[in-house]
Amino acid sequence: MKKLLLNPGKIFKFAILFGALLYGSVQARNSVTMLDDKLVIHFDDRHRKLVNELERATRQRRQKMYAFFDARDTTPVQIYLTRFEATYRKLVEKGIPEWAQAVAIPERRFIVIKVTNAEEIRRLPQVFLHELAHVYLHDYAVSAIPVWLHEGVAQWLSMEQLSPDEKLRIGNALAANRLIDFEAMDSLLAFPAGKAGLAYDLAYTAVEFLTRQYGVSGLRGLLHQWQAGQSYDANFMRIVGRDFIDFEVSWYAWLEKQYRWMVLLNVENLVLLAFVVLFALALARLKWRNHKKKAQWQREDQFMDDEKEPE
Repeated sequence: MKKLLLNPGKIFKFAILFGALLYGSVQARNSVTMLDDKLVIHFDDRHRKLVNELERATRQRRQKMYAFFDARDTTPVQIYLTRFEATYRKLVEKGIPEWAQAVAIPERRFIVIKVTNAEEIRRLPQVFLHELAHVYLHDYAVSAIPVWLHEGVAQWLSMEQLSPDEKLRIGNALAANRLIDFEAMDSLLAFPAGKAGLAYDLAYTAVEFLTRQYGVSGLRGLLHQWQAGQSYDANFMRIVGRDFIDFEVSWYAWLEKQYRWMVLLNVENLVLLAFVVLFALALARLKWRNHKKKAQWQREDQFMDDEKEPE
């Protein structure tokens, strides 16, 4: 999720929420474990196997993240896993959309993740890494960076690649000419779930393309040297030597090449393709049978000619 800025008026509410989490944790037989001397995970003891699997599943990507951000802050990140929807909804009242599974408050080095159903458990490793990336990106950047870049980096560091469904979503957006402008992603938290999912997908591809064009060092330069008071063009020209419009045009062409064909994998298109293939096979079989029948007639005619007595 996009990082949330806390003003003094929110500190009291945050303290109440923090106290509620602590109280709920005690009531739910809270356990605590530390990872890498950097992360403190608070969880219901009944989730111990889940936390052990989380530690194993994210081990390599955590190390990649620490190296990418050159993470040196010794203040641990406090991470709460909650199975209570009501506890998590306390944060939703502050503007977090219904589709969000987690929230990070980087200024407080604080993350809350809900795990209330099988799908949220399946997504836990990626969500965990995504929110952690927001915290470390807050430490790393010297100025506020655009939402698309913030979310794109968090996605890029938290997942191996887009899933087939995510690739298909991009292909459909390309075919329907409904890509989301980078600047429009500043309103990501107000998007409905489907549009938000597409925004995350596009942000990921933008960062992936950035690394292809300028390398990981170029991406790190953008994050560390971005100046919020300057335009996209000015920042790109100053940091990577090309203006933003060049990057955007190149990214779009690459996106078309990589994902537009995915539209063929829509169910209705697959059905149509299957129908065309079956129709072609039926025509081929009919042609083959006709050819075979014609050859048989020719043989029969030849046989009859041979059987005729000479006059």
